[in-house]
Amino acid sequence: MAQEIPSQYDPTTVEDRWNQVWEDAKAFRSVPDDREPYTVVIPPPNVTGVLHMGHMLNNTIQDVLVRRARMQGRNACWVPGTDHASIATEAKVVRKLRDQGIKKSDLSRDAFLEHAWDWTREHGGIILKQLRKLGASCDWDRTSFTLDEQYSRSVIDTFLDLHAKGHIYRGLRMVNWDPQALTAVSDEEVIHTEEQSKLHHVRYRVEGTEDWLTIATTRPETILADTAICIHPEDERYTHLHGTRAIVPVAGRSIPIILDEYVDREFGTGCLKVTPAHDPNDHELGQKHSLEIIDMLNPDGTVNAVGGEFEGRLGTGWFVVFLLVTATISNLAQYGISLPPLFQHGPTFGGMSGVVYGLAGHAWIRGRQDPRSGIELDESTFTFLMIWFFLCFLPFMPIANTAHTFGLLVGLAWGWIATRRAR
Repeated sequence: MAQEIPSQYDPTTVEDRWNQVWEDAKAFRSVPDDREPYTVVIPPPNVTGVLHMGHMLNNTIQDVLVRRARMQGRNACWVPGTDHASIATEAKVVRKLRDQGIKKSDLSRDAFLEHAWDWTREHGGIILKQLRKLGASCDWDRTSFTLDEQYSRSVIDTFLDLHAKGHIYRGLRMVNWDPQALTAVSDEEVIHTEEQSKLHHVRYRVEGTEDWLTIATTRPETILADTAICIHPEDERYTHLHGTRAIVPVAGRSIPIILDEYVDREFGTGCLKVTPAHDPNDHELGQKHSLEIIDMLNPDGTVNAVGGEFEGRLGTGWFVVFLLVTATISNLAQYGISLPPLFQHGPTFGGMSGVVYGLAGHAWIRGRQDPRSGIELDESTFTFLMIWFFLCFLPFMPIANTAHTFGLLVGLAWGWIATRRAR
C-alpha cells in the first residue's frame, strides 16, 4: 500500500537520520590529495551564541557552494569553528560572578580566565550542534576555536609580521569606550538612541577683550575638553573674530577660533565648540586643523585631572559630569542660559556597562595613513569604489546597512582599527 505523504514537514524524521548517515560515512571529510582543492572557512559565530536568520542565510550560501564543488569533483573542505566572543562572554561571566558575590576586580587574570573557560565549556558550542543537526556539510573533525593555542599563536605571529612590514601602525582613533569592561566596542555592538535634550547657550569670552561669543551645545559636560571654537568663514556675524582666541568657561583655557565650512550657520548661534577627544565629527575637524586632543576621562569613566575642581568628585561618569558642569555654568551669570528641549541622537548603548562613551584612544590601525604602508589605494581606485557604491550598490541596500558599508569603504582608504582594546 502506498505511504501517505504527510501534510506538514516533520524535520525530526529527516534531520537526525540523514545527518547520522553522512557523519558515519565521513561524507564531508577532506584529506589532501591530487584533486583541485576548494576550501571555505566558516565565519566563526560566537561560541556562546545560537543560530539566527543571518547565520542561516550566510551558511546556506556556503553549503551550496561547497556541495557544488564536491559534485564537480573537487576536494571540497568546509572548515567549521567558533569565535571566543570576548565582550559577550565576559559580560555573562561577570554577571554570574556577581550573583555569586564575586567581583571581577578581586580576581587575577588567570583566575578570571578559568571562570570564562568554565562558562564556555558549559554553554558554548550550541550553535555548532544546531548546524550539524541542519546537515551543514562541514568537515567536523577540523572544528576549531579562536582561543586554541595554535590559532592564538598564529594571530600573534601575523600581527607582528604586519607591523614589521608597515601595514599596521599605532595612532589615535575615535572609539566606543566601555568604562566597565575597559575596552573599545565595535560600532556593530552599540545602539544609538534618539532622546529629548536641551540646547544650552554658553558664552565664551574673546581673549584680550570684553567681548563674548555665544555657542549652542547639547553637551555642556564636554566643555572641559574643548580645544577650539569653529565658525563658518562666510558668516558675516563673526568676521571680526577671524584669527582671534577665546577662553573656555570654568577651565579658563585659551583656545583658537577656527574657520570651516563644516559649521551649519542656521543651527543654534552658528558657533560650534570643538571637542576632538569625545565626538567623532569634532575629531575629524581637529585632525583637519591640527587641534590639541584633550581627554577629560579616566578609563573607568570618571573625570581626570583635566577636570580641575571636578577631579576625584565623580564616580559615575558622564551623567554626573553633565549635572555638575551645567550647574556650575548656570550659577555663573556671565557664562550661560538654557533654551527649550529638542530631539537629538542620545547615548550609545552596548558593551557591559550599558552606556559607552565616544573618546579618542590609541589603537593599532590597518590602513593607508602610515607612510610606510605598501597597501595604499591610489585616488583613482578609491574614486571608482565610491562611484560603484553610490550608483550600483546604494540603491539596493537596506537603509540600516548603508552607513556601515560606506564606513568600510572609507576604511579601505584611510585605515581602520585592527584591535579591540584601545587604552
